[in-house]
Amino acid sequence: MKILLLDCETSPNTAFVWGIFNETIPLARLIESSGILCWSAKWLGSEEVFFDSIHKSSKKRLLRGIHELLSAADVVVTYNGNRFDLPVLNKEFLLAEMLPPSPYKSLDLSQTVKR
Repeated sequence: MKILLLDCETSPNTAFVWGIFNETIPLARLIESSGILCWSAKWLGSEEVFFDSIHKSSKKRLLRGIHELLSAADVVVTYNGNRFDLPVLNKEFLLAEMLPPSPYKSLDLSQTVKR
């Protein structure tokens, strides 16, 4: 069984706002949506760490790299990945007109800790 440990980082949403507390931001004020900046991953039991960022590669190449790893994984281990990392990556794959990765099981350690 191939178990992938994964984390990704994103840029913030950018918007024009008047207030800074309890603000609801309409989409019309959104200047730029959040996007992937980098990711790192490693196979459980391996010393080799994989990493890519938009400062090192094109966005398409960055996405292809993590897509290949996800497609090869049986289980993907994240922290808050079910609510953040995996939806962000899936959004980026769609925007890049890529098919979803092959199916895998997700183990989100933040949910495990809460239980």
